[in-house]
Amino acid sequence: RARYVEMSNLKSAAGMYSTTEDMLIWTEALHNGEVVSQDSWDAMWDTAYVDDNMVYAYGLTQITEGDDTYIGHGGSTYGFLSKVSYYPEDDMIVIVLANMQINTIGYVVSNIHSWLTE
Repeated sequence: RARYVEMSNLKSAAGMYSTTEDMLIWTEALHNGEVVSQDSWDAMWDTAYVDDNMVYAYGLTQITEGDDTYIGHGGSTYGFLSKVSYYPEDDMIVIVLANMQINTIGYVVSNIHSWLTE
């Protein structure tokens, strides 16, 4: 049996609610230079944290898995997950929302991308 969690006070960051369509519009605008200037975009990545296959820069991650590199962000709280991934080489955005706690959301995104680019 799952542990009881009081959900009335759980919200995403800043209490925002969104849809995949909203997330698509935001991601397209961000990567098309409609949200921040090129100077701000460059500054975000200049101060990035670098790990083995991941670069973390002001809320965005750039992850390389095999031959694929994507830029995105994910989040979770009890029972809910989200991940937005932009693949610049394919100009493709993959958005996954889930109402269950899974540790493999990155694999779900990668599999969707692979399936769509076959």
